[in-house]
Amino acid sequence: MRINFLILVALGWLVVSCNPCSDVVCKNGTKEQDGRDCKCECDEWYEGEECNTRMTKKFEGNYVGDVNCDGSSSSNAPSNVKQSPSIDNRLVFEDGDYYGVLTSSTSFDIPKQSHPDPDIETIRGGGSLNGSQITINAVFTSSFGGQSACTFTGTD
Repeated sequence: MRINFLILVALGWLVVSCNPCSDVVCKNGTKEQDGRDCKCECDEWYEGEECNTRMTKKFEGNYVGDVNCDGSSSSNAPSNVKQSPSIDNRLVFEDGDYYGVLTSSTSFDIPKQSHPDPDIETIRGGGSLNGSQITINAVFTSSFGGQSACTFTGTD
């Protein structure tokens, strides 16, 4: 009886030790075993080896760059981007003045929304991140009825 128990324990240990996924931790995803390899399949809007990084994290920064609005440009313009504390695929621009929604790991849309500046009625657009360079394309509708198309290109 004792020998059967020891054999059963040894077999159980062998089965567990042969599982390549036994030590893999996926924080926001599931484990996938492919032969002898195990990897995390991340949930939407997460990335990294353990799926522990929100895709929005790489967009965060205090960018400085050029703004071009309807042919008029300025240099050394600031723009800050943060990730939303509660929505996985949301970016927050200019301390909450407007927001963007990720469409992929490197691009986002800015849905049409109101803007807190009294001279600006709405903003909409999109943008992308390439390395440390962000591009934001936005169309502002003024409270006076006109529109301005602006592009910001900056680095962190």
